[in-house]
Amino acid sequence: MLDRPGFEVVQALESHRLALTRRSSRLHRLMETVDRTIAHLKGEAAMNTMDLFAGFSDEEQAKYEQEAEALWGESVRESSRKWKATPPARKAEIMAEGQAVYQDLIAQLDQPPASSAVQATIARWHKHLRHFFEPSVEALRGLGRAYEEDARFRATFDRMDPALAPFVRQAIDLYCERLESNG
Repeated sequence: MLDRPGFEVVQALESHRLALTRRSSRLHRLMETVDRTIAHLKGEAAMNTMDLFAGFSDEEQAKYEQEAEALWGESVRESSRKWKATPPARKAEIMAEGQAVYQDLIAQLDQPPASSAVQATIARWHKHLRHFFEPSVEALRGLGRAYEEDARFRATFDRMDPALAPFVRQAIDLYCERLESNG
């Protein structure tokens, strides 16, 4: 490639440097999130669940939306439009509601995923998702798998509690079985 006529080494290196700078900025944001999480876990600083999701750029969010659309179709695009049109105060309420669900699940880690309390919290999680889209049973199960198996989701859940992702997946699977059996 370097020997190819017309290849601009300086331009290629400048482009590469820009890409590295962007990656470095993202990694710096993620490192700050990890540092805040460590301080929180040590009891040195308070941290809310939204802080655990810090470090995701608009570019990454757009990429996740594209992936979701490929998996679940056009409804994801409509959901994105609806979310972007939601007033900031309402967005904050919805996000606080989601935080509460995950905090409650963390508090329930000592219970069996099939317990009525955990299943009620998963029902709240399902209801919360409806702010964004109407998830099918297949989509719910897919999210449960992604929470545990997709490295990006898993890292977020692990920052909250390393036991959370597999716990939530089991609870979601049981919830989905009940939805299917109730028709």
